[in-house]
Amino acid sequence: MVKEGFRRTGLERRPTRILAFSRPGPGMELEAPEKAMHGNRKTKVTLLLTVVALATLTGSKIMATPEHGPYGAIAMSDTALAYGSSWGYADPIAAYERSIAECNKAAGGKDCVVKISLKDNCGVLAISAERNASFLVQGRDQVLATSTAMAQCRATGASDCAIRQNICSAS
Repeated sequence: MVKEGFRRTGLERRPTRILAFSRPGPGMELEAPEKAMHGNRKTKVTLLLTVVALATLTGSKIMATPEHGPYGAIAMSDTALAYGSSWGYADPIAAYERSIAECNKAAGGKDCVVKISLKDNCGVLAISAERNASFLVQGRDQVLATSTAMAQCRATGASDCAIRQNICSAS
């Protein structure tokens, strides 16, 4: 079926042929050229596109990622084997506070303290519930720190040693 329509090229109108392979359903009628975007609607779309372009080009603070830093910490509860950690903070106090908050949330109490503070290095926490013991090791080599923590835990004769935290904080 062939339908006639108009395509706008400048100010004049020339008749063109539009091939339609099926009839438009309800609510799918072809829009006449006279109803093309103009006036207030065109202004709104132009303004929206301008705002999006400016936000993208200027590196808007709305989409900015937080600054990463060299500080981190591992906190533990004194009454339970609960722990919390943080890494990648630009401020050491913020890293400590985050690790303590995570630990207190896990412990359900307020007795967590920072056991390891990190600056451009790694920290590992191994725990044995069987022995009610924790083993904290820090160092620049993540693999060596992990194996050292596991070796210390196994040296107690515990059979359930497990690494619970293994983090590195580097700038």
